[in-house]
Amino acid sequence: MNELYKLHLIYVVTGRMESQRQITTSSLKAAGVLFDKLLMNDVGPSKEEQIQSKKENVEPIASQVVMAFEDNPEAKKMYKSLGIPKVI
Repeated sequence: MNELYKLHLIYVVTGRMESQRQITTSSLKAAGVLFDKLLMNDVGPSKEEQIQSKKENVEPIASQVVMAFEDNPEAKKMYKSLGIPKVI
């Protein structure tokens, strides 16, 4: 992913709650993950709410997104429904 950082804006979209921003940012930096913006969950902690939050965060920028990395099968479907060309 860090190779992509050289050519693209990297947005990390997470289901983690906004209250976990500091620890999430620290964990990403400690792992050496380069990113431009961290989009957090402000909807709720359930799996359904996490997907809803991700959708709300991505919809405004979906036409600019070229790839999404996701481990949740339902969230993968959601990204594909937004027209994101490559979902891994």
